[in-house]
Amino acid sequence: MDERPPERQPTKHARRRRRRVIVWVALCALGAWLARFAYLRVTLRPNPRPEYWARRIAALDPPPERALSPGEADAILLGYPDYPGTSLPSWKAAKKLDDLLCGDWTADRADVAAVRDVLVSDPFQQGLARLREATRRGWAPGDVATGVSRPWFSRSMSWRVWGRWLLIHSRGVREELGDSGAAAEDWLTALQLGRQGRRAGGFMAWHREARLVCRAAVEMIYASAEGTAVADTAALAAAVDGIVASPLPVGAVLEGERLHLLAHLDRVYVAEPQGWLSIADAVAADAWRGVTPSRLWNLASPLFHDRASATAGVQRFVDASARLDDLAACHRVPPDAPALLSGLDGSWLAGPLSPRWTASTLSTCFQARCTLDAALTVLALAEHHEVQGVYPAALDELIPAFLPRLPVDYADRQPLRYRRSGDGYLLYSIGPEGIDDGGAGRAGRRVRWTDTAGQDVLFSDRRRPEFSE
Repeated sequence: MDERPPERQPTKHARRRRRRVIVWVALCALGAWLARFAYLRVTLRPNPRPEYWARRIAALDPPPERALSPGEADAILLGYPDYPGTSLPSWKAAKKLDDLLCGDWTADRADVAAVRDVLVSDPFQQGLARLREATRRGWAPGDVATGVSRPWFSRSMSWRVWGRWLLIHSRGVREELGDSGAAAEDWLTALQLGRQGRRAGGFMAWHREARLVCRAAVEMIYASAEGTAVADTAALAAAVDGIVASPLPVGAVLEGERLHLLAHLDRVYVAEPQGWLSIADAVAADAWRGVTPSRLWNLASPLFHDRASATAGVQRFVDASARLDDLAACHRVPPDAPALLSGLDGSWLAGPLSPRWTASTLSTCFQARCTLDAALTVLALAEHHEVQGVYPAALDELIPAFLPRLPVDYADRQPLRYRRSGDGYLLYSIGPEGIDDGGAGRAGRRVRWTDTAGQDVLFSDRRRPEFSE
């Protein structure tokens, strides 16, 4: 009989030791993974491609062959004149310059008297000549293509200040010299400056252009009401159409915003190993926060979605915004519309990516282009009246001698509404609500697009306001 000793069963202490070994191995593996995770998030940084995105943005509206370099353009843009007798920050100077576009242009106004000396000075005339040449030549996008930064802020403010100086100069040459040709050249330069600001790309590029376009258009309307007659409105309108895209292409607006957002992703997402958001770089890219981010903040990056999800979210956002093809469609977007953040929840992109944000940008563009078409129509009507002695029965009579095309009402993409009224005329847009109220609009001096519920937006019989807002 073969007798073998019984197998030894693991004792309670042996099983406990084995569990300890397994736990320690697991903890060491987890610790190694966490250490590697922390090391990557603290040391790895995004590898942005500013030249690549600058080329993509420039392809939307390529600059001419003899375009200036961004450095040459900056030297001109940042050389704007100071407000007379002061050295104010650009945003304060812009506000004071607004006052010069209001009220009567009289010698007893201290600000008008001070600006007169600036407008005729050699430094201003030389700077104006350089600006006109620069806007005609255009310039390539600079680092603004890669995100919001202090250089972008400085340029955007210089565009605002230069835009106001151009409109003030246009008013000065009309009031002082009766030179409508020089005034028209200033208007065109302002539009070219706005186009160049949009061409450079960056955050809200079309919005920046629209603000300057609207200011120039409103100045044209006031100039017509003050008796300024343009010798050839059709030529002026053709030149305007050569500067701004008409009619406004919604697809181009959204493509510009899409490229900007993707350039931002390139700036703040680390490509390896899985495309995670670098929180420190995302905060540093936002010049408004005013804080110095720590690389340790990136340890919280698992809370943010990866780059592939963010990129897909941007495309879904742009596709959903494509339906906003006129002002009325923008108006129908509810103020509390939920953000389209699938794939972007919690990321720093959450703010801009909402239907209301895009509706606001497109709405501003539509309003600016509608006001610009209305301004050219007002000038054409004045020229028709001077030549024929009467206003036309319909806008079609302005084509092609006084206007190259019918003006567009961007509320519904139909022609602006017009009819003769006694010795004058009525020119209006049906407004954001998209309802024709027969020209029933708010009386007053300013061209208003806000607070127009139940009213149309009137462009005829507008006078310069007494003070700025």
